[in-house]
Amino acid sequence: MVIPTSQRISLPPFPRGWFALAYSADLKPGDVTSRHYFGRELVLYRSEAGEAKVADAYCPHLGAHLGHGGRVEGERLVCPFHGWQFGADGRCTAMPYGTRIPDRARLQTWEVLEQDGVVLVYWDGVDGSGGGATWKPPAVDLASFSEMRTHDWELASHPQEVMENSADGAHFRFIHKTHYMAVAEGPELDDARFDIVFETDPTGVVAADRAPEGAPDLRYHVIVYGAGMVYGFMRPAGLDVTTVSRVYVTPIDGERVAMRVASNVAATADAAATTALADATAGATFDQVADDVVIWGHKLYRDQPALNEEESAVATFRRWYAQYYEPESTA
Repeated sequence: MVIPTSQRISLPPFPRGWFALAYSADLKPGDVTSRHYFGRELVLYRSEAGEAKVADAYCPHLGAHLGHGGRVEGERLVCPFHGWQFGADGRCTAMPYGTRIPDRARLQTWEVLEQDGVVLVYWDGVDGSGGGATWKPPAVDLASFSEMRTHDWELASHPQEVMENSADGAHFRFIHKTHYMAVAEGPELDDARFDIVFETDPTGVVAADRAPEGAPDLRYHVIVYGAGMVYGFMRPAGLDVTTVSRVYVTPIDGERVAMRVASNVAATADAAATTALADATAGATFDQVADDVVIWGHKLYRDQPALNEEESAVATFRRWYAQYYEPESTA
């Protein structure tokens, strides 16, 4: 039996920030699709010029769901029920009958950013009144990397619970079977970024819990951008191999999140070798995330965890992440 998330995790369900809605490759020009995130229905579409757009799904006229039968004409979204047309800003621009467009004929729209093969939306509150994005996550230069491999999960958890793993080096030894990972640099943080570097420290745990000899030495640079995305740069010591893994976590409702994981590896001179390496590293990454999913899907969020002196980064992370909730939620 899985205890519902809302009974295990005492956090507001929808933090503010950038969240993934789709992979870019899955949304072709003219496509219209529905999405259910943040406890509401959304419509995601791509204009004929190629721009991804997100709006509330229900037509302000008589409530038709634009993700079911809606279509794109040029840069406009057309309702399947009565043919009313909506521009990129959500305003109704044309009707096939009548002469006066009602003032209330406007969809709530959401700010979209598309980069690194992912369509992101900025969630700033239930009515979009939070003022919009004040920052944007930087793109990763993936020109010299392999094609992206991806794997998706849906689980009973919360974005903060998944992102918090980024500050927890100790779990690598016990969940992922690597050497113990100790903080080597950071954490450094600002309004939009939590940046920390871990390195292998075999002696960081008691002898009985150390990894076997021959386990690789690793350097893992982790950058959390906002409330729902984390980039990890993994490099084994002595090898000219860098893996970039990205985790995107988007709340579906108060009980579930959608998680997308993308993996790229630095290309080599041999295309076939790069493909094989990309497949192997992606498989290892997805296997490790699957181990985390088991924990996330059942764990309890402790408001006041019994942390020891080696785990101060977790406390720092929680204080940093609290900014993404409404002020009354973090008081």
